[in-house]
Order: sequence, then C-alpha cells, then structure tokens
Amino acid sequence: MQREPGLVLVAAITSQTGSWLTPLGDVDGNWARAEDDGKARRSARRVGMTGPRRWICVSVMLVATLEASAAVHLPPLVTAGADPGSTTPRLTVFGIPPTASGAQPTNLDGSLAEISQRYPTVSTDHALRDLHQMNPAARFRLSAPLATPLVSIDAITTGEPQALKTALEALGLQQAAVFSNDVGGWLPVNQISSASAVAQLHFMRAAMPRRRSSIVATQGDFAQQSSAVRTTYPSLTGAGVTVGVLSDSFNCMATYEQPGSGVPASGYNGYAPYGFTATYTTDQQASTGQAASTNALPAGVKVLAEGPCMQYGAPYQPPFGDEGRAILQIIHAIAPGAGLAFYTAVNNEADFANGIKSLASAGAKVIDDDVGYPDEPFFQDGLIAQAINTVVGQGVVYFSSAGNDGTTSYENTTPSFAVAGTGAQANEKLLNFDPSAATSTTALSLSIPALFPGEFIYLVVGWDQPYVTGSSGSGGARSSIDMCLTGAGADLLTDNNSYPNAVTCSGASAIGKDPVQFLILGNPASASASTPATTVSLTIGLAGNTTAPGRIKFLLSANGAKATINSTFAPGGPTIQGHSMAAGAGSVGAAFYFDTPACGSAPAVLERYSSEGGDPILFDTGGNRLATPQVRNKPDFVAPDGVNNTILGATLAQSNDAVNTNIAGCQDNESFPSFFGTSAAAPHAAAAAALMLQANPALTNTQIIQAMQTSALPMSARATSAAGYDFDDGHGFLDIATAFAQLPAAAPTISVSPTTITVGATATLTWNAINVTGCTASGSWTGSQAASGTQTVTPSAAGSDTYTLSCTGSNGAVSSSTTLTVNAAGSGHSGGGAIDPGTLLALGAGAVLLTARRLRRPPRLLAIVK
Repeated sequence: MQREPGLVLVAAITSQTGSWLTPLGDVDGNWARAEDDGKARRSARRVGMTGPRRWICVSVMLVATLEASAAVHLPPLVTAGADPGSTTPRLTVFGIPPTASGAQPTNLDGSLAEISQRYPTVSTDHALRDLHQMNPAARFRLSAPLATPLVSIDAITTGEPQALKTALEALGLQQAAVFSNDVGGWLPVNQISSASAVAQLHFMRAAMPRRRSSIVATQGDFAQQSSAVRTTYPSLTGAGVTVGVLSDSFNCMATYEQPGSGVPASGYNGYAPYGFTATYTTDQQASTGQAASTNALPAGVKVLAEGPCMQYGAPYQPPFGDEGRAILQIIHAIAPGAGLAFYTAVNNEADFANGIKSLASAGAKVIDDDVGYPDEPFFQDGLIAQAINTVVGQGVVYFSSAGNDGTTSYENTTPSFAVAGTGAQANEKLLNFDPSAATSTTALSLSIPALFPGEFIYLVVGWDQPYVTGSSGSGGARSSIDMCLTGAGADLLTDNNSYPNAVTCSGASAIGKDPVQFLILGNPASASASTPATTVSLTIGLAGNTTAPGRIKFLLSANGAKATINSTFAPGGPTIQGHSMAAGAGSVGAAFYFDTPACGSAPAVLERYSSEGGDPILFDTGGNRLATPQVRNKPDFVAPDGVNNTILGATLAQSNDAVNTNIAGCQDNESFPSFFGTSAAAPHAAAAAALMLQANPALTNTQIIQAMQTSALPMSARATSAAGYDFDDGHGFLDIATAFAQLPAAAPTISVSPTTITVGATATLTWNAINVTGCTASGSWTGSQAASGTQTVTPSAAGSDTYTLSCTGSNGAVSSSTTLTVNAAGSGHSGGGAIDPGTLLALGAGAVLLTARRLRRPPRLLAIVK
C-alpha cells in the first residue's frame, strides 16, 4: 500500500560518543521554503542541500544491544513513518533495539543493536533497502554482489587502537581509519555481535554523517571586499597556496549521470531536484553565453578522497550533492590562482580527523570544512578539534562553518532531577526545566516544522562529564541519561519496535561512555511529500540512581529549518558544537551577501540560522576538568552566503528571494542556483587567507585570523556590545581590504626574465610589494620605484647584474634581490643558446627512452576513503 510520508524519528542514543551522520537530506538545506522572516525576500531555508552548514553531522548512537537469535521474535518494520495499513503521517524512531530476552551488551549503540538483531530477517534480494528502511540515518554498502552488507562504524578503545583495528579487521572491517583511540571503517553487519565481544572494544556506534562559486560566487567576493584587494594588487591570485576542503563529495554527479547508474536526476530521491546538473567537467567549460574566463573551476583539483557516490543510502537518503565542489567554486572565484584539494568527511570521525592531516601533508596551507558530527563534545575538544590544532601548529590556517542552528538550545547549570518519572520513565528522575525550581516543569515543548523528504532534525543532550573518545583515560560519563518524545496527539510517535505506543525513548545511556545522547526526527527521502508541522514534548530522565550532572544542555539542531523550543526557560543560547569551537579554527557565521554594506545594507544582517557561540570548555583533551573554564570567542566573524554556484540549491526567484539592485557586484545571476548557509560563508574567509599567504608566506594562522577579527565591520547584533564582540556575529562582517592593510609587509617579490642574456639583449624585471609606503632600487638599477611594476633592462657589459628593491612597511624595511647573468656576444650562451643537431638527437633519444620507462610503470590509483 502506498503510504503518505511521516516524520521519521531516528533515535540515536549516543551513550558512548555518538557521531551524527546525516540522515537523509540536504544538510545545508537549500530546499527553498518561503517564510516570513521579517523580510519578504528572505526564504525560510537558506540552508539546504546546499545551504547553511551542510554540516555533515554524523550521528552515532549508543545503547544496549541484544544478540540476534532464531528464537527472538521481531515485530515488523514500520514503513516510511506510518503504521501498517494507515496513511496517517507519523513520527518514527529508528535505532531502538527490539525487546527480547538475553544479555544486552552496553558497548553498542541502539542503531547497531537493532541492525544486528534484524539483519537475519532482511531479504537477500534487497538487503540494502531493508537495512536503510531499518535505519535511514546509518550508512550501508555492498562491496560486491551477494556479499554481506557493510555498515559504517566508529569503534572506541581505552587500550591500544592498533590492537582493536587488527581484531576488527579479522572480523572483516574494511577501509580502517585510526585517529587517537577511534577506529573507523566498514564492518560486515553479521559481525556486529562478534565485534561487541572483542576485548579491546570499549564501545561502538554507527557512523552516520549528516550531509551538512567564475560565472559564480562573485557576489561574496565583492561584498567582503576581496575583489578590491585583487584590483589594488593585480598579482594576487592565491598563486603558490593550496586550499583544502572537507565536505560531502566532489564530483558524484558525474557518476550519477552515467548510463545505468539508477540514480534519478529529479524528485526527492534525485541529485538535481532544481535541474542543475553540472559536473566537474562542465565546471571547467564556459557556459552558454559566458566568456571562457568565467569558468567555475580549473583543471587539476586534487581529490585525495572522494565521497562514496553510490553508497549514499538510497532510497531513504538523497544522493550526495557535491557540496565540496560548490565550496571550491567560491574559493576559486576569490583566489583564482590557488591550488585546490578535496577530502570527503562523510565516512567517520576518525577518517575526518585523518583527512585534515592528509590535506596538510599534501601541501594545503589553508583548510576549510563544513562538516559536523552531532556527537562531538560541547564542553571539550574532541578528535576533530585535536586534529585541527595539530595542523594549525604546523602552519596551516583553518576555517570551519559555525553551523545553522541559530539559538535553539536549552542550558541548565544547576539541573535538578527531583520528579519521579512515569510510564516509560517509571524508574527515572525527571529533569525540571525550570532552573529556579519555582515550578515543576518536566516537559519541553518543541515545534517541528513541515519537513521535506530527506530532511532530518537532531535532538541532542550533552552534560558536563568527560568524553572517552579522544581521551581514553578519562573514565567517561558518570550519569545515565534517557530522553523521551511524546506526540501532541494519541499515537503520533512510534518506532519499529513499540508501535502503537505514543512515547518513544532513546533508552538510558551507559556509564563510562561519552556524555551525549540524541534522537533523530525526520522524513525519509523515499516519502512522497512533506510531513505536516507538529508539536512534540521532550522529557529528560536520570536513570539507575546515577550521579546527576552539574550542567546539562539540549540542542534542537534543525540546520536552518524553523524548529523552535516553546519555553521561557529556553530563551535561546549557544548552538556551536564540536570542532568549530577549536581554539585554532576560525569559526565563521553567515550574512546574505545582499544584506551587507557593499550592497547597501549597513550594518550587515546576520542570517537567522547562523549558530551562536558561548559554551565553556570545561575539560582538557585528557578529560581533566579545568580549574577555570575557557569561554572562547566563537564565532570569530561573519562572511557572505547566498552566492551563485553551478549545482546546489534553487535560484533566488524559485525561493521567492529575488534581489533588485543597480550595484553590479551585488546582482544575482538567475541562470544559477544560490548557495546559502555557513557552509557557503566559511570558504570566503579561507580564500581570502590564500591571498594573504601569497602576499606574505610567513604569516601565521593567528596573524591572519586576528587581522580579519580586528578589521571586521560592526553588525546590528553588536550594537549593545561594549567589548566589540558578541556570540552571535563575533567581531562582525569581514572587510578583507582593511584586513590586508593590517598585515605586516613581506619582502617584495622581484624576478627577471629571462635570467640569462647576451650583451645588447633585453630582460624584464617584475616586482610587487604589499603594504609598503615607498620602494628604492639599488645595485644594477637606481631610483624610487612604485610598489609594483615592470621594467626592461639592456645591460651593456658581460657579468652578473644584481637588482635589489628595498621597501618600507609598518614593520620596518624589507628587501629582495634578483640576478641577471649577462654573457659576451657570440659566446653561444644567450638565453639558453643553440644546441648542435647531434646533441639534440641524443637528448631526444633519451627523452623517448625515459617516456617509455614511465609508461611501463603501473598507474597510481587514487585512494577513495569513503
């Protein structure tokens, strides 16, 4: 029977360190939805399949699991969020293990527990389809026809990670990645139970990343004034600097467009729902009516690890959107001479952290990411933050999207669990959401908007106890937390195991694991329509008479969708989570490029979904509580979003957000879609950093980020901030031209071409100096010189001529030299000279032999991590 779509609640209890993965749907939510935001042209969802933080949220859930056996009777799966025989839209929970007799291992999350138990019941004809129906948020794949399906996992140990890797590989783990005490990879689903018995395993969770622009991307370049910098210094293009990007995929569309791929181009299950099907090949070509110089990307992008294009989770998740390519389009528009590199971040947390180090090892001096894992810590630097700080210490400049969750969070620094629970929480004490205790409020009302197919919302609870992931000796959580959702009407919530119950719970988290718990609420991409808007109630219980936490936080992570917490006890608070809070990272918020001073809106207006900072860091990376909490100023600043790209999102007209302006740099190209969200904002800062590093390769991460901070333009949210900073928009909107003026001057670049000539011939000197007040020539030339220019020289005598340029900058005098070799006329060495035919023939033969040897060498294969 055809059933209408229902909100799907993917319950991911991360009692260990649950990594959220991107359940179905465009993380950046560029599915346009018109909303009244106080501005008629602002769309409800500037974040979509390509919108605000395509935060690839990896969802890792941890819960007690049961061993599958033929004696266990499992209830049927609930299809597409509806109960059997009904077309009523329904919230559905995934990741809750079926109730059965027997031992319940506490080192598996709920998703793996259910997968392990239910796998023997799935059809061999369409195992992947049944597994994805079981849990649309988890990631599965087949390595070969008729092979056992694999599930993506993160496995944590408190012992030796290489020993755990070896033990899991013996069970069939593929593409293992190790970072700190996390072993990620693809595990055969029939080995989950065996893996739970491995001695080195502390806990294991399903890795579920959430998939969080040149003809294009020029509007943000204009809005942040980086185009003005290139006009002032025409030689600045980012040349000599490589920028690395971590996102979902780079060129999966080329795979999807292959005959027989089976991936639809349009519709909710399609890779191009708005009709934009550009591949990397077409990005390198001029579009119809466009000059060749408007190409979106150059040839030669270095793809270190592509996303697993055909293993995206069909039909319950939409295909990958090549958001990494859209990000690189933005970078190329601002720094057209920079080298570009990509590494997918949708495998697991360990691989993401290794990807950061791999990009740095491949020569990336600037790195940008737009991926987040919901199980990352609120109050501690996790695996990815640790990797960021490592490469920053090696000289890399790092930027990260702040996220698209606005201020939808609840904080309680004196939590009280004094009310006895009932029903599903009968053996628990419930949290009183009223921090004053003047009332007994044990339920938090949440408004869930209509969700399009493929869209998910995460409900995350974290508390002030140390993580084990990345801190193997910390001891982990001492509190056991359970979270439950109740629908607004009878029987509006269910899961695969307890239908038709109206309440669904994550289950109590395990002691000694990571202090995080979450549920995933959403609408599978296989649904035929959006779910209706609804209201649910959240309760949080303390289970097992365990120690109460001293601080608890709830995050309603809607990635741009207008979900709200309906309570005066949750006026709005920090939503930046995980590695975007890293001390070494520049955390970037978003403002629509059209709502900025360059386009006539002063001050710039923060996007409503741009995430707020302010949570304290309470633990060091070893899991030790800090004597004094660190409150980091995140986000650092705000950059433009909403710029054109070739693939992601809808046009502004399609999203009822069209702009009208006479300012050339602010005009929208309606032939292309628009890319919204902090995913689109952060690469603007990263590309500007590439220009800065070309100007002065000695600049540090701290110098670049501080220049951006101190030059940023004040924004409306900072009007009452005496300190010039707030946790909404940081230091303000980027002003790259002013930031450049604050950088210390580097030694001028000077070169001569050719480097060898004969007397009477000419050579050309080329030089460029930035942030200097005057330059003087010495050596083989003299006089005052402009900061940049060219000059032809014609030496009259043989010898070596040295040309020195000394300039004055704010940091003192800087100078550079170049040498021209001048040979006597008739010496046979004029600019390379002539080669006799015999020598040329010998060299040619050698070249042929060398070429032949190279052709006999096998081609080097590109490693695809995902």
